[in-house]
Amino acid sequence: MKAVEAELTALVEKMLNKEINDREDVMVVVEGEKDRKVLISLGVTSDKIIVYSSLNLDNIVKRLEAKKIKELVILTDFDKEGKKIEKRLIEICHMLGINPNASLKRKIFSEIFKNTGKSITSVENLIKITKHR
Repeated sequence: MKAVEAELTALVEKMLNKEINDREDVMVVVEGEKDRKVLISLGVTSDKIIVYSSLNLDNIVKRLEAKKIKELVILTDFDKEGKKIEKRLIEICHMLGINPNASLKRKIFSEIFKNTGKSITSVENLIKITKHR
């Protein structure tokens, strides 16, 4: 693994741990199963991850309420569908009194661009920039 990839992987893992794993009242939502696998490979515990495509909105709401979540990290892609999902999840968070956090993906993607010059637009592509496990 190249030194830059190793440093970038450590940075992304640290960011994910700080914002998700280290906090009891936080969960993360991703668009699909591949995204979930990438987050797990980067150290996010699986019980913190909600896969949007596998649940309807009612089930997501029930899960958030049952876990008494105070913040929902939204890690959707930067495409049209991802932006649409993000907007809907932010609305749901506001209705439930949950803080929506869509800034983490921007921070992660910005760090990747700053360190590699490569622009990524999807969570699933994080593994291509960081490392393969």
